Amino acid sequence: MKLYLAPLEGVTSYILRNAIAHHYGGFDRYFTPFITSATMNHREREDVDVAHNADIDLVPQIMSNNVEEFLDIAASIARRGYETVNLNLGCPSKTVVGKKRGSGFLSVQYELDEFLAEVYDRCPVNISIKTRLGMDDLSKWPEIVEIYRKYPMEELIIHPRIQREFYKGVPHMDEFVYACEQLSDTDIPISYNGDIVDIKSYINLLNLLRENNIENVTSVMIGRGAMALPMLARDIIKYEMENVTDNNVDAGINNTINALNSEDGGFVAYDQELVSHRFLSNDNEVKMFWIFHNEILDNYIEIMSGDTPTLYKMKELWVYWQRLFDSVSDFKKIYKKILKAKKIDEYLAVVEHLKNICA
Repeated sequence: MKLYLAPLEGVTSYILRNAIAHHYGGFDRYFTPFITSATMNHREREDVDVAHNADIDLVPQIMSNNVEEFLDIAASIARRGYETVNLNLGCPSKTVVGKKRGSGFLSVQYELDEFLAEVYDRCPVNISIKTRLGMDDLSKWPEIVEIYRKYPMEELIIHPRIQREFYKGVPHMDEFVYACEQLSDTDIPISYNGDIVDIKSYINLLNLLRENNIENVTSVMIGRGAMALPMLARDIIKYEMENVTDNNVDAGINNTINALNSEDGGFVAYDQELVSHRFLSNDNEVKMFWIFHNEILDNYIEIMSGDTPTLYKMKELWVYWQRLFDSVSDFKKIYKKILKAKKIDEYLAVVEHLKNICA
């Protein structure tokens, strides 16, 4: 199973992507946050610069509901050397949806069908799609699936929630299975996206696929789970290596736990509440995290104009990283100090204090 790092607006910049690739690895493909204009702003141009993505397989993501606009963006991306783009039909933001973009485009199936017919006919590069199941309810999902089966998409990435659910509630796995079954007679590879937050949730997905004899799911996209656990993809790969020949994916689970807790680092979270304890009990893992953290901070200091924007980027990441340190005594107070820091020196003092506690 291939693993993809999902695009998170404002978070998965080339600096973060490269840091994960350099220090943890495990991902086969990375996606940029969505682009909405062929001219691109400075941040977007830097983000898709091939020099900044030399060591990873990157797919730029486009958000558009206008044929010519989409084709202009795709052409601009193609000129930069990319062979694939991803169409965002999944973003649940109300601002985006109000413009009939992202998952909002799913509410007008006829227009979506016409749009796809044009772009697949004229686009100079391959197109994959990242989608939700619909807008307000699940009733239109069968119609949307029928639209998708008509086009030679490189891949269909399915987040099995509707727009109004945002990231809450349980993904609709029955609807995901339905789509896989309906598309099984096509050449469309399917990728699963949604709530893969530890190895347990990954195992649950594998079991679901096996129980339903689904063979056209070839990849898994991980977003928030990988932000909280930057080592997650690496540990999934280790898990797969341990169990690649097992008919039952739960077989050999104790051996896998031992392997991932060995001296070379790693941990398995079969209960999310145990994540912090497992992380902090592994000295090599903790040391790796601080190296990872420092590379990101140093690179943001280099490209950002001053302390405020640099700290803004780091604080965004700590929203996810706090999960690793939940079991630290008084971490809530430390976390508040991180979020309140206004100068980099102040931030570093707080982080150094946390680092010493964990040593």
